[in-house]
Formats: sequence, C-alpha cells, structure tokens
Amino acid sequence: MAVRRRVAGLVVIAALLSTAGPSTAAGNLAQADPSVNLHPVAQLVASDGFAGDGFGHDVDIDGDVMVVGAIGAAYVFTRSDGKWSETAKLTVPDEPSLGSWVALDRDVIAVGAAGAVYVFARGDGGWVETAKLSVPDEPSLGSWVALDRDVIAVGAAGAVYVFARGDGGWVETAKLSVPDEPSLGSWVALDRDVIAVGAANAVYVFESSEEGWFSEHLVPSEGLADGPFSSGGDIDDDVIVVAGRWLLHVFVRSDQGWSEAAELLPFDHAVGFDGEVAVDGDVIVAGTYGFVLALPPAPNRAADMYVKPSSGWIDAIPPVGLMATAGVPGDKFGVSTAIDADVIALGVVGGRPIPCEAQESVYVYAKPPSGWADAVLVTRIQASDVGIPPDRQYGYFGGSVALDEGWLAVGASSVTIGLNPGQGAVYLFDLADVIAPLDQESSGGVHRAYWGLLGVAGLVLFVAALAFYARRTRCTAAADDNL
Repeated sequence: MAVRRRVAGLVVIAALLSTAGPSTAAGNLAQADPSVNLHPVAQLVASDGFAGDGFGHDVDIDGDVMVVGAIGAAYVFTRSDGKWSETAKLTVPDEPSLGSWVALDRDVIAVGAAGAVYVFARGDGGWVETAKLSVPDEPSLGSWVALDRDVIAVGAAGAVYVFARGDGGWVETAKLSVPDEPSLGSWVALDRDVIAVGAANAVYVFESSEEGWFSEHLVPSEGLADGPFSSGGDIDDDVIVVAGRWLLHVFVRSDQGWSEAAELLPFDHAVGFDGEVAVDGDVIVAGTYGFVLALPPAPNRAADMYVKPSSGWIDAIPPVGLMATAGVPGDKFGVSTAIDADVIALGVVGGRPIPCEAQESVYVYAKPPSGWADAVLVTRIQASDVGIPPDRQYGYFGGSVALDEGWLAVGASSVTIGLNPGQGAVYLFDLADVIAPLDQESSGGVHRAYWGLLGVAGLVLFVAALAFYARRTRCTAAADDNL
C-alpha cells in the first residue's frame, strides 16, 4: 500500500511539472458565477429497494420516461406535471443478472442480462416484456447493448448480433463477425443503419443494404502503436470517433467510404484517453483517467472537448480543456459522459473513500451563443449537494449520467439509503435556470478563467505537490483507520 501511494505521488509531481508552460487559448474556459448552486428536484429510489441493489448504475432518459438499471431489475419512472414517479418495475423470473445495461428509445426499453437482452414495450396497459433476445451457446451476449429505433445491436465475445422489430416482433437478422478477430464486440455504437464495433487492433464498420450487411476495416494511421482500440467509441451520422491509448481517431464517411480524417491529441499530453467517448454533431467529448491535482490557479481537466472548425476535424486542435475545479490523485474524470443539444455532463468519481477530500461530482457545461469554443462551466454538483455526507462519499455519485430536454439524471449506485448500504439512488436536476441565462450575450456573472504555469511556477508546483502528498498520506491513513 505504501509503495503504491508513493508511486501515485511521484506521478502527480511529474504530471504537474510536465504541464508547465504557456496555456493555449483553446484551453481557456468561461465559468459561471460560482455562487450558483443546483439542487436536485427529486431523489429517486426503488420502491422496494434493499441493500446492495446498485440502483442507478445505469440510467437513460427519453422525453417523459426514464429507465434505471439495478441488480436484477430495471425501474421505469414517468414525468407528469413536472414530477417524476415510479410507474413500473421490469423483472424476469430466475434472471438475477437483469439490469446490467439499460437503453431507452421512445416506446422500447432494452435491458441487458448475462447471455440475453430483454425487450419491453409500452402499451395501453403499461410496460410488458415482448422479447428475449438470445443466441444458443453464446453466454457473453449482452456485454454491450445499442438501441436505435427498431434495431438493437448486442455485443458478444467476437461478434455482434443484430435484432430488428417487424410485424412479427423482434427477430435476429444478422451475426456480424470477422475471421480471426476474437476481441470484436468490445464496444458497439449504432446510428440507424450503421454499426461501429471496437476490437483490439482495429475498428469495424457494418452498413446495412438490401443485400445485407457489408463491412469496412478501419485501421488508424498510427497502427497498433496507439492500440488497443477496444476502450470506447461512438458514432453520429457520418462521424465515428475511437479512443486509442494516446489519441482520438476521427473517421468520416464520404462517397468513397470511410477514412480517417484526424488524429486528435489530448489537451494534456501526459494523460491519455481511457474513458467514455461521445460525439454529437460537430462536438466530441472524451473522458480520461489520470493522476491530477487541483492547485489554483490551474484547475484540473475533467475531459477534452473538440469542436469541428469549418476546415474540418483535422484542425480541431488544440482542444478545449474542460477543467475540474477540485480533485485528488486517482479521480476518474469523465467516467460518465452525456451530450444533449447544447449541454454536456461529465461525472467524476474517486478511486477510494477519503474523508478529507470530496471527490464525487458532476460538471455541467453549456454552449453560449458564441459557440462551443467558448464553453461555459455552469455548475459543479457535488455529492454533498444532494445530502451525501463527506464520510460516505463513496456512493459512486456521477458514475452514470443522462441528459434529455434540460433534465439531468445522476446515478449514485453505491449510496446508502436509510439503513441499506449500496441501495443506490438517482438524483434529478432541472437545468433550465442555469442554462437559460446563457442565451443572452452578456459577460455579467461570467468570467474568463485563464490558466498558465510560467517560468519558476514549476518549482512552486513541485513544493506544493510535496505538501499535498504529505496531506494526502495523512488523509489516506485516516481512511484506512476508518475502514
């Protein structure tokens, strides 16, 4: 334990020194009035919740409906007159693994389980199970689920299975596989008739046609040097984004097919990509894991945001650094990511409970009238803001996030509810009050935060990092005494 603490402390010092130097203009970020606090309009828990349920480890919203994953079930909440209430509990007999993934699209809910995906549809009598999607001798089915309209793509070890809804219900329409590619299916992204699938050494794109599905093999120009490419990716219309170890790879579709348009560097070259990736129109957000430290005037980075200029993705560098205003080594920035229209939400969780540091939070960014390049941090929601005391801030608050029509849902799957540790909860926020002021071109209440580590700042940071490391050791020792 002591060795790992020392290594972490040295990594922090090295990372801080490596960032010394002038800050680029793209790294600047406007921040809203820090006095603005956002409180939840509701804390949602399962009506029959129990210890260890893990309620909130996955969440999805579409309009007035929200689905929340838990261990062995999925719960449906519906909004009426501005209030959310539980309207259904989706279960399957003898299926304890149900709820590992949830996906919602209009009147269809897909829920993952070990070796199967269960589909529920909303009718006049409520939500009912309409299909069990499974494949004989495929126990890994359901490792990843993507739902878009009447198509569900389900990942498995070495393959992706496609199911479509017709007049007769849901049927398997294709098995997508590649010879000698056992890692295929590590992640799956679906957009209408295109499926992007991750693998260790490449990305595969499958497109539907009247003759069936045909595939393209996409290999980043850096080749295997930046692999594996199995940590995450996303697709939106004619753009696919794939996270490598140190680079983001952007592929675009033209009349000639798919080709790599850009390789994007992270804002801080000392930290690579290993979190979620999301693309929406001309905006890419990529989360990272890293050993970072908050020392004014250099807030920590939560994720990187790339905005496509008129010249194309290749000029989308340097990125906009979305900065975390507080954090400690081991925090997982961007462990959850959501983009909806002009709002981005990023979850931040810590690697272990530390009583003297608040780690768990969600950062909400918005696009002002001037565009995403001037992204505004409108609020930071901390676990303590929803009533989670500092000594219990290992509730995984921010482990899942979902955005839709101005509503933000934040999962805290390990939070204690009453006397039930790990029961979990979802906290709902109405973002209207913090987003609406951005519609006005005004600098009031918003200030430009510039970060720069210049000249002898490296030495100052070195001394400050040593002091922080000493404090960190004391804090961690206190945590060990409380465990």
